[in-house]
Amino acid sequence: MQSVPGARRALLAVVATGLFAAAACGGAGASKDRVVVSTVAPLVDLVSTVAGDRAEVRGLIPAGENGHTYQPRPSDARTLAGADAFIDNGLGLNQSVTDFAFENIPKKAQVNFLGDNIPGSGLIGAPGSCHQGHCHGPVNAHLWPDPKYAATYVDAIFGALIQMDPAGEATYGRNAEQLTARINALHTAITTATATVPEANRKLVVYHDAWAYFARRYGYRMIGALQVANFAEPSAGEVRAMIDQIRAEAVPAFFGSEVFPSDVLRAVEEEAKARYVPDLADDRLPGKPGEPLHSYVGMMLTNAKLIVGNLGGDIAALEAFERTLT
Repeated sequence: MQSVPGARRALLAVVATGLFAAAACGGAGASKDRVVVSTVAPLVDLVSTVAGDRAEVRGLIPAGENGHTYQPRPSDARTLAGADAFIDNGLGLNQSVTDFAFENIPKKAQVNFLGDNIPGSGLIGAPGSCHQGHCHGPVNAHLWPDPKYAATYVDAIFGALIQMDPAGEATYGRNAEQLTARINALHTAITTATATVPEANRKLVVYHDAWAYFARRYGYRMIGALQVANFAEPSAGEVRAMIDQIRAEAVPAFFGSEVFPSDVLRAVEEEAKARYVPDLADDRLPGKPGEPLHSYVGMMLTNAKLIVGNLGGDIAALEAFERTLT
């Protein structure tokens, strides 16, 4: 998605003429009486940015918690109790959290699964049949590390919010347009920076399997992920296989995850003679609330700098983009 399409773009043009200026500025009718609940921090940030001052956006999974292993608490039922809308990734990601939400949101609440807006042909894995955010088949549901898919999410969030609050269409449209432009600029910077990575180094070895769509978008070869399906520590055999793979591929670095620390990977680093970079994050925002980097865009910028820099590329384009963030 390059921008908010069709009739929505036309609406934004009308806003620019001033016919809907009060609504666009969050004036008459703006209210945070509406409550929207989302799940992991990057999605909460996207929803919050599009919602602006017209809705209170609550995250169901606390900041810093790992969504895959998080077990909902009684207090989460209270978070959901007043929801006017629930916006989730779907596709079976964090399914226990999604199931808990279904059990506790009001019947009137709208439910929206962002992953449903990605065509099945774009999914990695065998999608099978997908409904109510759950897929009967092995689908990699970590779509948002691909910024172009994140831009599609923004458009879907815009649609969900105007279903909940039609009077806010101008405000939501303006916010979505601005956020999409920022994400597209990030995509351009990542593309430019990736072109400086030596072709032989454009390989990703990761601990958590959240980077397949990022790799496909930017032309990295996805070599493998060490983490086992139940999120336990890898076995000795799995560690040995990863060491052998890193050596065979001659990658200069491999990448861990902030929310899945593993001392095992330090041993892999020593034996495989490749740098271990522990800080990739797909659901934890960097910095502190209110800082420019504490956002989806900031998270992906930070990740791209780590990947490009540690694989021998030049991060100048990413640093230039960072200077535009305010």
